[in-house]
Amino acid sequence: VRQSKANQLEVSEAIYAALPEIQAALPPGMLLQPAFDGSEFVRRSITEAQRTLLEAAVLVVVIIFLFLRNLRATLIPAFAIPTSIVAVFAIMFALGYSINNFTLLALTIAIGIVVDDAIIVLENAYRHQEELGKDPET
Repeated sequence: VRQSKANQLEVSEAIYAALPEIQAALPPGMLLQPAFDGSEFVRRSITEAQRTLLEAAVLVVVIIFLFLRNLRATLIPAFAIPTSIVAVFAIMFALGYSINNFTLLALTIAIGIVVDDAIIVLENAYRHQEELGKDPET
C-alpha cells in the first residue's frame, strides 16, 4: 500500500534489493517479478523537470542579454537563479522535504518570479540614472 510520505524511488530500490532473497525462498520454478514499477515514471519525470529548469535558466539569461544588450545587467539574473536554486534546495534539505515533480516545477515558476524582480530592479535603476542625467552604463 502506497503511503504519502514514502519515497517511491527508495521503496523501489529496496524492493529490487530484496527480490533475490525472496526469490531464493520460493519453490523451484516459481518466479517473482514486479508487475508495475512506478519509479521509472518518477525518474523520467524528475529528469524532464530538471532539464526544463536548466533550459528555462539558460533561456532567461540569453533573452535578457538580447533585449538589454548589457553584460552587467545579464549577470544579475545569471547569479540570482543559481543562488535561489541552491538556497531552495538547502532549505528543503533542512526541513526534510523531498525533491519531486511538484517541487521542481514550483522552482521553475519561482525562477520566473526571481528574474522578473531582478529585471524590475534593474530597469528602475536605469530609469533613476537617466533621470539624474547619468549614463546607465557606468
